[in-house]
Amino acid sequence: MIRCSVIGLLAVALAGPAVAADNSISGSGGLALAALVGAHSPKLSAADKSLLAGLFAGDLALANRTHRQVVVLADSVLCRESTVDLTKKECTLGFGGQSVELKGLEAYAIFATLALARAPSQGGAGMLYEGALSFLSCTIDPQLLSAGGGASCGFRWGGA
Repeated sequence: MIRCSVIGLLAVALAGPAVAADNSISGSGGLALAALVGAHSPKLSAADKSLLAGLFAGDLALANRTHRQVVVLADSVLCRESTVDLTKKECTLGFGGQSVELKGLEAYAIFATLALARAPSQGGAGMLYEGALSFLSCTIDPQLLSAGGGASCGFRWGGA
């Protein structure tokens, strides 16, 4: 019985991040991910994008004037960085049938946010893939941000 349990635990440990699982990030990381991905969402209004940008920049006056939640949805997020060409940083955001390609600083901001969320990294042939995720759903409640809450994102590591 003990031998079966040890083998089972070893199999789970070896599977590691390659297994898709439900995950979340909240607090400042959740706000960052929502603002960075939401800025490119074709589903968000200009007012919601502006609100997210302002909140992420620390404008608490916006939080006090806003009494509605903002929800950011993305089907997929995949970021890549070259380990050879240090200038190559890219992210692809999937929104329904549309995809948005980001490069440079915008891509790296999402890449770094995913790394802080402990995204599983994979690499090969000169590229590092950080945190391929799917089913991203972030909810931002501006009224709760100044108290340390109000920002949470749920997602699944790995592709859809």
